[in-house]
Formats: sequence, structure tokens, C-alpha cells
Amino acid sequence: MKEPKNVVITIDGKALTMELDLKDEDLIELLVNTMALFVKKGSPIKIFQAYGRSLSSSSTTIMTKIMSKVEQVVEWRDELKKVISSQRGKL
Repeated sequence: MKEPKNVVITIDGKALTMELDLKDEDLIELLVNTMALFVKKGSPIKIFQAYGRSLSSSSTTIMTKIMSKVEQVVEWRDELKKVISSQRGKL
């Protein structure tokens, strides 16, 4: 049996936040691919993404992206992989 993955769920007000370990790239990719299926069914999504040394760091990058096509989600997934790779290098 494989080692279980850490998934932290936070429910705060009207938001549910999922926190995954950066090393669990297969789980992250599965979730992004599921978002692509959601978009494929005709429901656009708006992504709010923040990254940097830490969320409280002055070098934090924040971006918002609206995706209404599967191709946009795939492009974002590829960008996300690069960001994750660079963040893992800082750990």
C-alpha cells in the first residue's frame, strides 16, 4: 500500500481551501485535470493564485485568471508545474 497523501481542508466563512504538499504532483495534476473537465462541460473558473517565499513575503506574486476553455486550463497546469518546481527548490 502506498503512503497516504496529506490533504488539509479549511472551511472558513464561504470558502473551502485545500492544502496539498508540493511533492504530491500527481494529486495536484489530478485536481487540475478535474477542473479542466468542469470547464469542458461549459463552466468557466476563476483562479486566484499566490506564490512566493511565503504568503507574508514582500516578494509574493498574486495573479487572477479566468479560464473558459480546456486549453487555458492545460496552459495554466503547465505554468503551475514550473512554479511548483521553483518553489520546491526553495524548500
